[in-house]
Amino acid sequence: MDTDQTIPAEIIRSPHNVKIIAIAAAIILVIALLLVLLMKGGDDQAKSSLSTRNEVGQTYVANSPEMIGVESGTAVIGTDQFPEDRNSPVRKLEMDSFHISKYEVTNRQYMEFIRKTGHQPPSGEFWPAGHFRSGEEDFPVVGISRDDASDYCRYYGMRLPTEEEWEFAARTGEGSYFPWGDAVDSSGGNIASGYPVKVGESKRDVNAIGVHDLAGNVREWTSSEADMKSQQGYTVRFYVIRGGSWEKLSGIENARFTNRGFVREGDVRAGSNALGFRCVVDER
Repeated sequence: MDTDQTIPAEIIRSPHNVKIIAIAAAIILVIALLLVLLMKGGDDQAKSSLSTRNEVGQTYVANSPEMIGVESGTAVIGTDQFPEDRNSPVRKLEMDSFHISKYEVTNRQYMEFIRKTGHQPPSGEFWPAGHFRSGEEDFPVVGISRDDASDYCRYYGMRLPTEEEWEFAARTGEGSYFPWGDAVDSSGGNIASGYPVKVGESKRDVNAIGVHDLAGNVREWTSSEADMKSQQGYTVRFYVIRGGSWEKLSGIENARFTNRGFVREGDVRAGSNALGFRCVVDER
């Protein structure tokens, strides 16, 4: 029996067969390219999903703020008792759920943000030569503008709180004027002490849901704005800040949850040594 399976050369050289082989090869190449593209797309989608999970919700990328949940509900905003707080009349707002930073953003966290993004470091005495002082890595970052604070929050998939969110989160639970109740007591937090301290160090400056340093340490940027009339009668825009601070000139009234502070629009890029921030993230 003839067992020679060699294909005759004339069959291979047939123009018709060469054309079929070329078409088949082209089809195989197209299928291979499609498979590669599909695999890459799936990998990119997985990476994108991982990035979203890391930056938004309960799980955060390394060095981003630890968060506290704030349940939706009716917020009682403002006060009619203290006109100096510039936050009247009392009004009620329906608020959605969100998360807020447990602590003010620290020097350590902000330095990691700088390292990852190349963002300009803070200015002022607490960041000489573009770096925070030794031993102050867990102090609240200061000397930054509202734009800087907003950039930091955005990098981690978050944002600055509105002033209403800040007050709602601060007063949640007890509805009082200070974390320790309604008593006027400047010893309850790092208020007018002359120097900032490590976040969370003031053990009485923590509210009912576990948010720290709302009454003292540093004042905090919000995303809210306010227009006011000058003595000359023209409108001036300000950015709203909340909370008390370590500054000697910062009285106990600034520590009230209802107190509103203001930074003129033209000064928004000049960060204060007593002004920091915390972030919020919407409920997903």
